[in-house]
Amino acid sequence: MAREPVLESAVMATLWDTSAWMTPGDMQPRLPGDLALTTVGTVMSRLWRKGLLIRQKRGRAYEYRPAESREEYTAQRMSEILTAAREPSVALHRFIELLPHRDRRNLRRALEREDS
Repeated sequence: MAREPVLESAVMATLWDTSAWMTPGDMQPRLPGDLALTTVGTVMSRLWRKGLLIRQKRGRAYEYRPAESREEYTAQRMSEILTAAREPSVALHRFIELLPHRDRRNLRRALEREDS
């Protein structure tokens, strides 16, 4: 199964954590390593093309923010992964078995709210 590129993940995490519009120039010092500004701009533009970021013009640059919350994104990825399983019910059952007790309890409560 394909994994998210590390730099894309770092950009997304930073944007989710800051909850603010950011240009590549704002982002560059927050990322690990000595990355060129053009590299950061390319990564952010790629995430925008994938629909993960929204952008607006700020001066001569674009500023970006996430298109959805970290939780919404995570839920979508979980759904995609489950759909990709050969036997989704088996995968879901195994996932639930791996959850800590507290998370299983929260899941049970959420399902009960859905049923009422």
